Amino acid sequence: SLSRHQPASSHGNSTFPIYENGWYEVIVRAPGYSPAVEKIKITCNHTEVLCSSAVHLALSALKPEGNIKILLNWEEDLNLDLHTVQIDKEFTSTHCETFYGQQAACTGSLFGSDIKVGGMPAQDEGEAIILENVANNPTLTYMVVVHDNSVKPNLQSSNTRLALLDGNKEEVVTMPASTVAEAEYWFAGCVAIVGDFFHFVPVNKFSRTNPVETEKLHCVELFKRAPPPSTPAFCMGKTLKINIRNSENNTDINDAKIDIVRVKGQHLESINVTSAMIASDKLSLEGNGIYKVDVYRQGFQTGSNEVSISCDINKCNQCDPSITIPMVGAIRKKHPRVVLVWQKERKNPGLYAIQRNMETGVRQCVSRNNRQCNGVTVNAHNAVSNANHFKTMSVGSKHIGKAGNIKYYTIVVNLKSDGNGNEVVDETIKNSKVHVIVTDSSGASLRVNMRTQTYKKDKYWIVGCMGGEYMVTASFTEINQFLDSPPEDGVDYCKHFLSKGLKNCFAGLKGPSYSVADNGGLIKQTMFDSAKECADECTLMQDCQAFDWFGPGDSEFKSCLLYKSGKLSGSLDDGRVRYASVCPKAGRN
Repeated sequence: SLSRHQPASSHGNSTFPIYENGWYEVIVRAPGYSPAVEKIKITCNHTEVLCSSAVHLALSALKPEGNIKILLNWEEDLNLDLHTVQIDKEFTSTHCETFYGQQAACTGSLFGSDIKVGGMPAQDEGEAIILENVANNPTLTYMVVVHDNSVKPNLQSSNTRLALLDGNKEEVVTMPASTVAEAEYWFAGCVAIVGDFFHFVPVNKFSRTNPVETEKLHCVELFKRAPPPSTPAFCMGKTLKINIRNSENNTDINDAKIDIVRVKGQHLESINVTSAMIASDKLSLEGNGIYKVDVYRQGFQTGSNEVSISCDINKCNQCDPSITIPMVGAIRKKHPRVVLVWQKERKNPGLYAIQRNMETGVRQCVSRNNRQCNGVTVNAHNAVSNANHFKTMSVGSKHIGKAGNIKYYTIVVNLKSDGNGNEVVDETIKNSKVHVIVTDSSGASLRVNMRTQTYKKDKYWIVGCMGGEYMVTASFTEINQFLDSPPEDGVDYCKHFLSKGLKNCFAGLKGPSYSVADNGGLIKQTMFDSAKECADECTLMQDCQAFDWFGPGDSEFKSCLLYKSGKLSGSLDDGRVRYASVCPKAGRN
């Protein structure tokens, strides 16, 4: 799968390309805030010129332990209200309700802002209720209810979701399809207090009337039947070793800022790094789960990696997890860096590239088995960095300026697998988290995760293709397929990069802050998923001699503008994610 990691704009926006339908998970993180996560289903029709979906997320500042925040958000132009109904499980004769009309009447419950229109408010995080100092009230239970208080209720289409946060973890609850026609109430679930934290159990009941009238004791009875579980036993004193390395020379990087999230089922727990780090490179562990680590250091691109920890309480001596995050620093123009990363379950995968001429498709070089290519620089430190589970190389010809010397590259990983292609996948590859990160000189980066669902002990992973004169990340196209034999001995998986004797409008692509200046007139504006497709359209169009394509993160993402002529601007400081190329053709003005 292809995952992208990029900072949000100064306006808090980010745009990502989507290449196939299905469920996608969007995670937004920032130091000092609880992470926000949203799942969205993309269902685009192939006939649509522009198919886009929006996700609105709010980051909440980490609260001190002991406070629980319940946050409501939705999409449609509706007026939804958040309610909690507080009942003491030892004294059930009374209850107390918190909502916009009764904001501070209940002990320890405080209502935030009354948001009357869906979507992300400009100056707020959404409608919220805070439960304060919960450890002082361990016998309280809470119903969580959403009411559609609109003039014309339409709860079913609201795309409603709740987020529950307790200072460490966040649980996101998305409203399922309503089981009751014209329902106005969603009884989302029940909250119990466990120390300073919450235990949420979904209920997902829909009704036309307030469930407090008929379900008031539902949560009390639920927790009597099934009390909140105690914290699972975990191996004491275990730590996660965090190795932060310079991908260029394999040296340690010190003084990096670290941000860690633990994923356990539907829970996202933001780790308090200040208190949890018992050394500069060791995180104290309190439980199993997937640990996602981001690191920040001036002069380097943000680095990220994740590790799945599943320590067996009966085999604690075998629990010794570690993770390596290689960081990418300064990169020469036209020479993007490719980083292969894996976990220790995999022994020694190899990284190489197949280099071909963009005009003829002739294979010029294969950079494996210590063979040097003039367009591929294999890192001399790979033999050492192999012990830290990463390898790197740079691609891009040293003699780009010469005619006919523009290249394209197939990125390949030699998995060094044993067995035949028809054997069942083994667990070592699933757990090894093999992925490739490509970063260009502008800092644009993408990550390709190996598609293990289709892996059958094959020996070679064809990651993808990139090429052109300026070798920008926008030129990358994903392949993500497997072979049992070396791909250089078979078909060219990147033959779509060939110019086929035409004036290649892709070869000179520059970006992400370039544009066509003094254009000779717009031929047409259309939409393409990639800069390569936009360039190919210009290549095949007789009158087209220049184009602009807007990349991920830009408000006009996928827009392709084709011009009769033009000049390539210099690098612009306009904040746009725009790629451009000019390709004068014989006989055209």
